[in-house]
Amino acid sequence: MSSLQSQSLYQQQQQSFVVEALLIDASNVNVPEQFIPGLDAIARARNELSEPKEAVVIGSTEGSSNRQAKWERLGYAAHFVERQPGQRETFVDDALVAHMQRAILNVMLGPEPQPSRHLIVLVTGDGGDNDGRPSFKQATLVALHAGLNVKLICYKPNPVYLKFKQDFGNQLQIQEIDPLKVRDASLAAAPQETVALAMQQSSPVVHSHSSKATNDAFADAAFDYLLSRPQPATSPGTAVLLSQLGIALQSAKPSGAGKFKVAQCLQGHHTRFRLLDLDRPGYGSVYVTP
Repeated sequence: MSSLQSQSLYQQQQQSFVVEALLIDASNVNVPEQFIPGLDAIARARNELSEPKEAVVIGSTEGSSNRQAKWERLGYAAHFVERQPGQRETFVDDALVAHMQRAILNVMLGPEPQPSRHLIVLVTGDGGDNDGRPSFKQATLVALHAGLNVKLICYKPNPVYLKFKQDFGNQLQIQEIDPLKVRDASLAAAPQETVALAMQQSSPVVHSHSSKATNDAFADAAFDYLLSRPQPATSPGTAVLLSQLGIALQSAKPSGAGKFKVAQCLQGHHTRFRLLDLDRPGYGSVYVTP
């Protein structure tokens, strides 16, 4: 049997899997709030998979946000902790790993264990050691050795998972995504919430009497521009100069905007953008956070 035939057979088998758990690391695979429905649609893959017995998303945010409420409306047990800028996370991996371990035990301690019929969907690319505590890669390896199937969804997988893929074949599926796919999935999954936003991003409306509205319109337009470039600005290597961004979005710029005004505006949307090199005279760049 060819590898293509084997892959097709596995995709057919997926439809009969019991999805024991859907676990999302919202810090590793982070998306803007308005694109949460897209990540949910990709993770659930409703045309291919059954509804998960448990759906959990855990993460943290710099400052307040509506992320937890948005995930809960989609049927998840959601847990987000507010942290200060630059403060390290200390619980996200541990909590999700605990959920994954429980899912494995639920299968293996059942009255008639059939691990090959069960699937865990894990949305993360994190393959680190978690400071010596139980980690995603350890839990994934335990699940695979126990005979369960694992589907890993991420922007870019840690190389350790590619090694697992070599060892376990189709038992481990790795699906790589990018911000553009998440955006498109959001448009398909929740058009009533996102079509208006997409139109605003394409033709931003500037409210001359409200600086916040102007800043929000500029941030929306900037986000769309950075993703829609031939080489999307989704990493430091593809960051765009703030001066170029301001020129490209001249009609949406806040009043009196120069590089520093643009920087000030985008810093108010820190969950969507990362700014670099602001301390270098005449410089500064920005990219979209994954």
